[in-house]
Amino acid sequence: MKNLICAALLATPAIASQPAAADGIADQLAISDCAFDSHVHRLLECQATNHSDTPIAALLVALHITQPGRSVAWLDTTDSPLFRGPGVIPGGIEPGETIQLSLSSPPLSPQADYDLIQIDVTPLRATTADGVVIE
Repeated sequence: MKNLICAALLATPAIASQPAAADGIADQLAISDCAFDSHVHRLLECQATNHSDTPIAALLVALHITQPGRSVAWLDTTDSPLFRGPGVIPGGIEPGETIQLSLSSPPLSPQADYDLIQIDVTPLRATTADGVVIE
């Protein structure tokens, strides 16, 4: 269901676009403390803090999952057209607010050691409550 929401967001034309600011969405929205759910290894739980002065209604992110000692990432959606993300965020993220954010991930290889992996989540695009797209 979440993937359908993300696909719909990608296919929906933006109502408006915010002019390029000195800081992009990655500087205005911090995503940290990400970890896989101990029971469902496809579910990431993260903290998301909105440092902007605008409520965030929807979000698309890139996932980069690595493990020390491995040359190739387990997952990297940075340059992929298959952005990940929660899509629409129920209740949004108000300015200054920190919420728990749940993200889905494609399954990793059975060889991945979930105790050692490092997760980097980068915001790529956010949509405000007014439909303005911030990149």
